[in-house]
Amino acid sequence: MDGVKTARVGRGPFNVVVVEEGELRAVRQTTITANVSEKIEWLVPEGAEVQKGDVLVELEKKEYEEEQEKTEVGLKEAETQLEDLVDTIESQKKELEDQVRVADVALKVAELKLKMLKESPTDREKEEAEADLESAKLQVKEAELDLNRTRKLAAEGIAPDIDLRKALMKARIARAEADAAEFARQTLLKGPSDLDLREAELAVESARLERELASETFVSARAKLEGDVEELTAKVRKLKGKIRRTKAKIEARTVRAPHDGIVMYHKQWHRESKASKIEVGARVWPGMALIELPDLRRMKVLTQVSEFVIRYVRVGLPVTVKVDLIPDRTYAGKLTWIDRWGRDKNVREEDTTGRRQGLAGFNVFAVEVEILEEDPRLKLGFKARSTIPIKQLADAVHVPREAIFLRDHQPYVKLLQNNAVIEREVVLGEENEESFVIVSGLAGGEEIILP
Repeated sequence: MDGVKTARVGRGPFNVVVVEEGELRAVRQTTITANVSEKIEWLVPEGAEVQKGDVLVELEKKEYEEEQEKTEVGLKEAETQLEDLVDTIESQKKELEDQVRVADVALKVAELKLKMLKESPTDREKEEAEADLESAKLQVKEAELDLNRTRKLAAEGIAPDIDLRKALMKARIARAEADAAEFARQTLLKGPSDLDLREAELAVESARLERELASETFVSARAKLEGDVEELTAKVRKLKGKIRRTKAKIEARTVRAPHDGIVMYHKQWHRESKASKIEVGARVWPGMALIELPDLRRMKVLTQVSEFVIRYVRVGLPVTVKVDLIPDRTYAGKLTWIDRWGRDKNVREEDTTGRRQGLAGFNVFAVEVEILEEDPRLKLGFKARSTIPIKQLADAVHVPREAIFLRDHQPYVKLLQNNAVIEREVVLGEENEESFVIVSGLAGGEEIILP
């Protein structure tokens, strides 16, 4: 027949799929919540594209910033005081250590003198004392000879009076040194007196007490200085801790984006069932949802499959996606999540619709299909159809979907035989997006008419 579009009934392997409608969502969408109770001071505009780390919400924090500034000034002063104290301690420690060393030396000298007094003179010391005495006596003789000679010359008017006075003084000095040498020799031979020993012992005891006092002064002074350092160090540590805590409070009042995305204000539901969005000046509380932040670079389809085919569905299954508003492109995807609980098909619909339609009578399982390609045209809420492969029939008779006609809910096809059109009822089986399986009514190879 001229002008009639026909097709051959196919037979062979047949891929069974289900096509489910769903809605585009972001693969990664984060609900941004408040950490503290405070008023909103600034908000990023709704719909703005933000990057990771960008500021989304600023809560009031002036009080904490002023406190932080004051604490930082106090910390700087305390650190300066600590540095000065450490320098002072080093110099004072050195002075105290020097005092202890001087006391040590004085004690050793006193002990050595006492030891020398207690010990008997050696032969060498006696010989040295005799030699010193003989030398002093020779000096006296020479000085007296010189004095007599100078007197004679002065009487004759040859030597001036000043030479005579010098000679006289020299003779006196020589006699005094000779007397001292004699006394030293006799003292050495005789030994120290009890008074000398007692004085030496008292000198040792006094030096020992001075040494102990210097040591105790050093220990107590060092302990006090170290206590001052520890106290000031604790103050610095406390101020630093306060700065960290105040900084954390300030940071908690600056809400930042955890990843790239589009800003959507979260709807707040009230007792009157009215929805409102956050705004500048409103007070928030810890845990309160503020912003939804979807990342539109990677999208997914939230859809569902019926309980009759759920046994064929598995995570990782390849899926193709068509978006109604982007008809020129088919996206590759994969099934990434399957709900473990089935729900009635109409349970997600509005109450009025549910009351009007009643429950569906069979359960569906929510599934998510991730789109593996990026396209800036994909938007939240777009309607999409996911073609999910279920199974493959090894040998099946199948016809294009448009070849099926209905009369009183009974499917039939139009056969073209000998230029005549014959209507034949068929029983439909499995299906995919393009074709139906014919369970009975056709054998394969027949020519059928398409509308």
